[in-house]
Amino acid sequence: MADPRVLLVDDQRQVTRMLRTSLELSGRAYDIVDVRSAEEALREMERGPVDLVVTDLRLPEMSGLELIARIRQTHSGMRAILVTGQPTRQVEAQARALGVVAFIPKPVSTTLFLQAVDRALAEEQTGLPVPEIVGDQARAAERLMTMQRELGARLVILANLRGENLLRVGDDDAETIDRSVGDAIEALAASVRASGSQGNPRPANFLYLDGDPYHLYLTNVELERALVIGFGNRQEPWQMGAIFHYARRIVEEIGDVLSVMSPTGAATPAGAAEAAPAPAEAKGAFDEPPTTPRAVQAFWDEAAAGAAGQAPAKEGALSYEQARKLGLIPDEPST
Repeated sequence: MADPRVLLVDDQRQVTRMLRTSLELSGRAYDIVDVRSAEEALREMERGPVDLVVTDLRLPEMSGLELIARIRQTHSGMRAILVTGQPTRQVEAQARALGVVAFIPKPVSTTLFLQAVDRALAEEQTGLPVPEIVGDQARAAERLMTMQRELGARLVILANLRGENLLRVGDDDAETIDRSVGDAIEALAASVRASGSQGNPRPANFLYLDGDPYHLYLTNVELERALVIGFGNRQEPWQMGAIFHYARRIVEEIGDVLSVMSPTGAATPAGAAEAAPAPAEAKGAFDEPPTTPRAVQAFWDEAAAGAAGQAPAKEGALSYEQARKLGLIPDEPST
């Protein structure tokens, strides 16, 4: 029987060196590979199956959970351990849905790490537990994570129009955000019904809520679901169009998998009781901010450049020049 293959992913070389040494001195035989980025990890997965991935949450290109979600699309039985210095409740919920076996806080305890590895590989051999989100659903989760990171959003939620979460990425300030999200989804649901009364069976409605501390953008997903994007600061007028364009693109990409998804129960519909706290023993982290402010700004620069070069998608859409004259897009600086 081949030795279990363990992939260590962290951009800090001293961390992977310490994890590797712990495994080598444990008295057990492992085939260990360590890499410094998510892209390297994905390439390594192409070379052959991996029994266990141990990844840091904060990686240069994507979060550790983005990496796990991407791997899950083709390797549903792979076990994963998350290393993080910032455990939060919402991460715990999303990470468990992605089949993460354990959360290892930094600084890493060797004893806790080896116990988690033993548990993960034992479950890999028995086939338990089975991750709840695999395949296409993992693809949907990954797209929401990428959306949050590229937009610099505080949270992204996919919910049904009753306010029940299907997927949730980001901010875990449930007491503040869940009620307003529930109210916002009710308003979006009313707009969908209004579109139907006008004879439009497939509306693409868009709702913006100017709040404090959250600014929410919502669009419907078919007639039964909503995509919610929350920011901690007000966006510029021209950015609103980019957010809506991005959101509708995500809606099209994940639409095929929604019929098999059930609510996670993480959201609180308007008027309902507050969300129950996470189990006391649970630790984890998922709601990371974008990798760097520079990465977020690069996305917006690209969105602005793309908006300037796009033709109207359909009759009646504003041209770039029309939008500029109306003040929806800032004037270009004179040279």
